[in-house]
Amino acid sequence: MADQKYLKQRRLGWYYRVPVPRALQPELGGKSHIEGTLKTRDLSLAQRRRWQHVQAAHALFDGLRGGNSELTPVEIEMRAWAVYDDTLEYAEKHGFTEENIEANLHQIPQDIEDGNLTENRDWTEVEQAEAWARYAALRGRLAALQGKPFEPPAVFGPRGVDRITLKPVMQKQSSAKTKSGLQFSKVAQRYLDETQRDATARLTEQTVSQYRAVYRLFKEYCRDVALEDVTRATAGDFISAVESLDPNWGRSPKTKSRSLAEIVERYGGHPTGLSNRTLNRYMNCLGMVFKWARKRGLYDGGNPFEGQSRKVASSRKTGWKPFTVEELSILLNGMQPQIAPNKHTIDSALSWATWISAYGGMRLNEICSLNVTDIKEEDGVWFFDVTEAKSEAGDRLIPLHSTLLRIGLLDYRERVGKGQLWPALKPGGPDGKLSWYASKRFTTLRRALGLTSPRLSFHSLRKNVGTALERAGVPENEAVQILGHEKLSMSYSIYSIGLDLRGLRDVIEKIEYP
Repeated sequence: MADQKYLKQRRLGWYYRVPVPRALQPELGGKSHIEGTLKTRDLSLAQRRRWQHVQAAHALFDGLRGGNSELTPVEIEMRAWAVYDDTLEYAEKHGFTEENIEANLHQIPQDIEDGNLTENRDWTEVEQAEAWARYAALRGRLAALQGKPFEPPAVFGPRGVDRITLKPVMQKQSSAKTKSGLQFSKVAQRYLDETQRDATARLTEQTVSQYRAVYRLFKEYCRDVALEDVTRATAGDFISAVESLDPNWGRSPKTKSRSLAEIVERYGGHPTGLSNRTLNRYMNCLGMVFKWARKRGLYDGGNPFEGQSRKVASSRKTGWKPFTVEELSILLNGMQPQIAPNKHTIDSALSWATWISAYGGMRLNEICSLNVTDIKEEDGVWFFDVTEAKSEAGDRLIPLHSTLLRIGLLDYRERVGKGQLWPALKPGGPDGKLSWYASKRFTTLRRALGLTSPRLSFHSLRKNVGTALERAGVPENEAVQILGHEKLSMSYSIYSIGLDLRGLRDVIEKIEYP
């Protein structure tokens, strides 16, 4: 029988369910269990997802007992090694194959990328240590299956101690550092050069421009010292120095010629300052320089920005939200597409783009990048052939919803004839995107219609489509093929080419609004 510990199946899918110790139940309002949805009907996926919730529950229990809120480095290491041993035992007991392990390495849950802890959230020292322990155990199991030697790391925690001698390991590592003497700016430039070497994998110009701005500030702040001389205190102090900057400090072209002192004098002391999300992005791009240098053997130290990320609000509070039924009605009625506009403008293009996204879930740049020849017909099904997506999963075929056919999109296409489907659009921004000016114009048009609620944007239409598909009972593995996301299941993502056009059309037609 499949392992279903801490799992419970209900009509809508799998739930995690963790029993509350009897002594702690009064502290939790008499609850006998802590439970919640895992948002999947797939048992194997639920089995992987449950552990983060189980650990969170036990951390809560520890906190209520008042005994674990401040673990010592020794206790953290002991706890991590227990996770390491348990993971190895579990993998062996369940006969994990190389395929199983590769799947699990992408679910920890997505805590570790390329051997580095992701910096998209705050990490406690226990969480860091346990994540590294699970990762190392799976890598060890994989090496064993491949007949390769594997040596587990000496420590897992950020303040690691040897579990035999109980002495700090970091002291041993620091004395072994090599002094390359490479200045921060030189290494940062080499890192950027490498990221841009391959045209098919390079960062966008907008991203590179943002990285350069942050690197320039830090170079000046630390006086462009060698990597070995950048301490955690230096890293933390730099973030404190820039946290009160105006969020728009970098928009002026003159900023590139201003010193850090001038920028702080001109833009510092802002009432809200930079958001924690922005500060985390600064720390992430700076930390990548140190990680890259270590991988290339240019530096033996750690990442001084690791573990300093700020807490950010959940996407529920900061992310884009869908339009309400009333708002969507106002938007669509206020942006009626024209089959034969007297003159092609950004506004005429946006009218079509709004309806296409509302009934197809396409991103704005995907729509703006369409050519006349990207609307095709096969086996009686008209569809968009999306090739300008932001990811490999985004390149997809999206059948035209019957609503788009009814309002005359094919007639519009015939009248344009050839070339860009939206002739008025011009490239703009660092990356020359056709959506650059359209995005700004949509905000103006939306507000002119009285739709001024916070957290609304063109991207909100994708939220409407996702909501409509879920409420229509469309399985997630089918919905992602419309929205252009990665499939969650390895079985489908690797071994299936997806629905055919008729199947995709059936999914598209499930998009309905009251």
